[in-house]
Amino acid sequence: MVALRWIISTALAASTALATDFAPAGVFIHPVLAKRQNESAGSPSYNCHDNCGQAIIEVRNCNATICDDEVFQTNYKNCLQCAGPDNEDIWQWYGDSLEAAAASCDLDTEPLSGQQESVGAAAVASNSTSACEAAAAAAGSASSSASASATATGASASASGTASASASGTASSAANAAPTAVAGFAAYGAVAVGALYAMGL
Repeated sequence: MVALRWIISTALAASTALATDFAPAGVFIHPVLAKRQNESAGSPSYNCHDNCGQAIIEVRNCNATICDDEVFQTNYKNCLQCAGPDNEDIWQWYGDSLEAAAASCDLDTEPLSGQQESVGAAAVASNSTSACEAAAAAAGSASSSASASATATGASASASGTASASASGTASSAANAAPTAVAGFAAYGAVAVGALYAMGL
């Protein structure tokens, strides 16, 4: 009798867990950031969230070289332009993570006031500290080259930079997908355990 009860409850819990439709971005997500996920890529709101978020990723991965980091500078400038109360009004969620790094680089720490033009797509942030250091070293060696070799080096650096940015973006996307899968698996397990607990097993 106990074995049959256990089998039925396990089957019921498993089917309930598999039938439950969880949000693709994870079970626990901030409502404002969830709204950003519903925006279509390329919309002003999406681009603003993306610029601010990519700036934060760049700060976390490239803190030692952040003041000379072109990706951070571009994304942060765009974030200041679009995140103010007269525009997308999202600085309250991103400002705390960006202000210290910006202040250390003597950059403004308040978003622009008044209606601003929409910003474009964000530059993809580096996916590791070593990628930041390599980019900084490449930028330093490219600037110290003679002008005659700079033209040839610039063409190859541009090609490798594009490949590197594409690889970074792919690696970053893959890294961002893993937590979602783990969160979904954990949620299914929680539902199954909860169902078993509710049945007294």
